Amino acid sequence: MEAVIWWLAPTWRVVGAAVALIVWRWQAVQARAAELVTASQRDAFAYACATDFALVWALALVWRMAAHGCDAWSWPIATASRATTWACALVAIASPIVRAGDYVHCYLAHSHLSAEAATYLGDGFGDAAFTPRWLWATLLAGATSWLVVRLLVRDAALVADEVSLLPTVQQRLGAFGSAALASLLVGAMLVPLALDPPHEYSLSIVPEANLVYQLQVLAEDPAARPNTLPQVTPERWRKWQNWGFVPTASRQAEPFPLYQPQLNEPPLALPRKPGVTLQPNVVVVMLESTSSLFVSELSGFYKGLMPELSALSRRMTRVQPYYNTSSPTIAGTIATLCSVFPPHHPADVKALAGSNESTNFSCLSEILHAKGYRNFYIAGHDPHQANTEEFLRHHGFDEIHTEPQLNQRFGKKTPKNWFGFHDAEVYTYAMEQIERLEAARTEDGRPYFMVIATLDAHEPGLAPKEFKLPTDPTLAVAGAPKDAGAQTLLKGYHFADRAMGPLAKFLFEDGRAARTLIAITADHAPFRTPANASVFKGKPAGWSYTPLPLLVHDPAHDLPKIVEVLAGSLDVAPTLLHLLGVVDVPHSLTGHSIFGSRPQLPLLLGRTGSRGIWLITPLDNREEPMGFVQEACRTGVPLLARDPKAPGTCDLLALLQWQDAVWSAKRLRPQLPIGL
Repeated sequence: MEAVIWWLAPTWRVVGAAVALIVWRWQAVQARAAELVTASQRDAFAYACATDFALVWALALVWRMAAHGCDAWSWPIATASRATTWACALVAIASPIVRAGDYVHCYLAHSHLSAEAATYLGDGFGDAAFTPRWLWATLLAGATSWLVVRLLVRDAALVADEVSLLPTVQQRLGAFGSAALASLLVGAMLVPLALDPPHEYSLSIVPEANLVYQLQVLAEDPAARPNTLPQVTPERWRKWQNWGFVPTASRQAEPFPLYQPQLNEPPLALPRKPGVTLQPNVVVVMLESTSSLFVSELSGFYKGLMPELSALSRRMTRVQPYYNTSSPTIAGTIATLCSVFPPHHPADVKALAGSNESTNFSCLSEILHAKGYRNFYIAGHDPHQANTEEFLRHHGFDEIHTEPQLNQRFGKKTPKNWFGFHDAEVYTYAMEQIERLEAARTEDGRPYFMVIATLDAHEPGLAPKEFKLPTDPTLAVAGAPKDAGAQTLLKGYHFADRAMGPLAKFLFEDGRAARTLIAITADHAPFRTPANASVFKGKPAGWSYTPLPLLVHDPAHDLPKIVEVLAGSLDVAPTLLHLLGVVDVPHSLTGHSIFGSRPQLPLLLGRTGSRGIWLITPLDNREEPMGFVQEACRTGVPLLARDPKAPGTCDLLALLQWQDAVWSAKRLRPQLPIGL
């Protein structure tokens, strides 16, 4: 028996191989940032490390059997042993690679790898490929794979040599004992995770098992989903209406409960400027990852970092507090332009067209197109990134100008950032197109709607390497951390702001502002990573949800300088339509006008697909993974304990599940011709 136990015991080589995989887990935790590892998750992390060790131990046991079987067993068993050896080798090679991908996803999206990644990392994860973080992870994953295989092969060979000296009975006992122990280890660790998969922020995830699970989710057949919505009690439905989550005039029994025949907002209570008769043009600038933190006029921090945006904050009407309520870019774009929480399943985002086989919903662009507007989208990125071009094309945009068109204008050799053209070229191109559209309007009278999306402020900061923050004492950025990661990020914001100067001057010159409704905001909150953690340390900012700038200039109405109302991304489209007086069109918008019903709703919800949610009221706020909400509902834990009027956790969970069902059942809006 002593020999059998000796055969089954883990050697230092097995421990070393397990530690190599645990290091990857720790890297992923650090990529999510240390402050996310709360005391309640430390037990989960310890359990996960035990899981890693058990899996490597089980792999070593099987490998020992295979190595021994090649010499001491019959031909069929020897053949199976060789096949097992190759299988073990593939697993040992693949595990660090899978964990490297999981680590990069944690760095980019702050959660473990998910099927939802297909909706925002672009086709083939192109956004992440060839970045320094990705290349570093790939190189280190290869080295780790070599180390793990080397350790386990050596362990198996040495144990097999020793086992061959044992009596046959002890060899058989050891073999059966290895098989039993390996099965027990794998079963005890993986079965609970398979029966109840942890949420994508959990520290207990086994990346290899999670990959298999997410591939199954990704392969889900949308046609197999139910086309009915879950039943909601009348009491719960009224709560949702009172909180502003569903239309007050709608009933859940309706085939399309979000569909409304017109904008349900009170008459606009704003003084109208004299002499304004023309329908204004509309320009929406969506800044990349720009939170209010970086605009000193809005936050009081980092004076000198974004002086152009600060000047615009004084010149235009600013809405505060205004929060992003979805992330990342494609989700933020859908939330802002279409006033609906984006889907959580990649199959839905892949089919964001308006065709019969896809989920249908209304966007600001479609509604304005129906009112005679020409719709333009201008950005410097790849048009296929996150399926952007298809989404725009099927939601009322007449022309989409992205990297290919800018290549024709500026030449392929023009310096770019990782994702495409710098903001300066994007703005220059946009100004040229605006002049063209203004000339066209003088001929046929059609106004234009233009969305301008930028890139330079994207993490980790995409300014050219030679660009430096100002050092002149009168221009220096106040309070800027000196570490390299912080400097790189802040340089990106300063570089992006400098590019905005000419655009701001252009929009407010030659009477252009008198005929143009202008909104400047951001697509989502900035991504926080270990490299830039010092930028956010000690600052009042959330994780995925944080205040953003929302600046508005209206040529037709006298707006107050500051509008104090709790608002979010879903409210932008209804607000602009309210200001334009476009209220008589059918739509599926779920937000509220900032100058209408939003002030009566002191509650804001944000969600990032199926990964996380955020809730804020005047008395409390909280950001948690979806899995936490599910667990809190089961255990009766309130989400916002400091606000007795806050939604109950189970009411909130039921709403989130209902929203997902609306997408899955294609119940946002009836199929209508594009532009309606």
